[in-house]
Amino acid sequence: MFARLGVYLQMNWFFRVGALAPVPVWLLYRKYPKKKWIKLINVPVILGATGNKPPARAVHFVMWGAEGIFFNFYVYKRYKKWWAKHTKT
Repeated sequence: MFARLGVYLQMNWFFRVGALAPVPVWLLYRKYPKKKWIKLINVPVILGATGNKPPARAVHFVMWGAEGIFFNFYVYKRYKKWWAKHTKT
């Protein structure tokens, strides 16, 4: 099934990517230990969360990311009580 003539041959790349993806984050954290936000990056959660998204075009993913950044940085800094109410924290 995962062999050279199998249907799921390309899936083998995801195992390699999943194993190697945390390495750049770890290297960044070693290079910049005072940057506290780097250690908050959780690559397995990011890779796993992409499987929960419905199929969509690239523009939808960009808008979801832009909305998330706006909502979690700008709104959090300006309207913390409203943010806490609507993010279910």
